[in-house]
Amino acid sequence: MNSAATQVTVDLALVLRLMSQARASGVVTLAGDPGEAHIVLVGGAVLHATSTATPKLGEALVARGVVTKDVLEDALRHQRRKKVKQPLGTILLELGVVSRAVAESEIEMQIIRVLVDAFEWQGCTLRFEPAEVSARHILFPESCQLETLLARIARARHAASV
Repeated sequence: MNSAATQVTVDLALVLRLMSQARASGVVTLAGDPGEAHIVLVGGAVLHATSTATPKLGEALVARGVVTKDVLEDALRHQRRKKVKQPLGTILLELGVVSRAVAESEIEMQIIRVLVDAFEWQGCTLRFEPAEVSARHILFPESCQLETLLARIARARHAASV
């Protein structure tokens, strides 16, 4: 008996659309040669996205001049002391370092950066782990609805190819 696995090419955007329509909550993990990406869904909306191949939110904020390295380090120390784990964007907002509009915009840009990178990955494994994800302590931009994100990604890709 042959136990070799069959590799199937999966369209990540299609998978995310199906999960969005099903209002799924959990974590999509993409793993392969470029690294690993985690996309957190709550009720079908993208709540959070990270990738080993994409700079972290804090690094991007410092690079763009939104926060200083010292402010970032203070926020990360504050984050580690919290009893309930909260994402960096929520911590920065809580500390009054950024406005809600800036935090939401930066979180959205981070999610888009991770998705743009992940859409290009080839030969990766994809896993979905259903989970009850609480958004109670997390800044949740309305713009994180999947179709809104996909439309912004398409516009960005089109502008880059022109």
